[in-house]
Amino acid sequence: MKLDDMELIKRVDENGVVKEIRSIHNMAVSGKRRIVELQIPGSTGNVFQDMGRVPLRISFDGEFSGPSGDKALQDLKSKFELKEPVPFSTAIPTLWDVTEVVIESFLIVFSEVTLYGSRYSIVLREHKSSSMGGAPGPGETEPPSQSENAKQDIEQKISKIFEDTKSGS
Repeated sequence: MKLDDMELIKRVDENGVVKEIRSIHNMAVSGKRRIVELQIPGSTGNVFQDMGRVPLRISFDGEFSGPSGDKALQDLKSKFELKEPVPFSTAIPTLWDVTEVVIESFLIVFSEVTLYGSRYSIVLREHKSSSMGGAPGPGETEPPSQSENAKQDIEQKISKIFEDTKSGS
């Protein structure tokens, strides 16, 4: 699993000695679909329309062990503080279509047990950017432009005021 350029699951060995371990555990993925019930007058049943799903929410706990654990934790914290979408990739099939996320919450867990490591809890929210070519979901369309209607409405009102002024009413 990678968040931007940072690998969250990794093991580095040098000459048979483990130098660094990055791991995640307690992972949960949650999401909902937007279902609309349309009542049909005079019918005994209703029609349900699927309006697509809301962005997925991915939460997990992680640990960075080794001498570079604190630096990795600071890098992750800086990604949270940016408050910007970051690229996301994983080998988990359920999450293959998630390509960008926003770090919704980030918590550093302090413990006496880990001497050369840092623990954290994180919640990611799927982000669908229009610049990434994300096609609109079912029922999603671009809102119609109202500028032409507003222009015609103003021209009609100006003409009416001009005519009323000209006729003396």
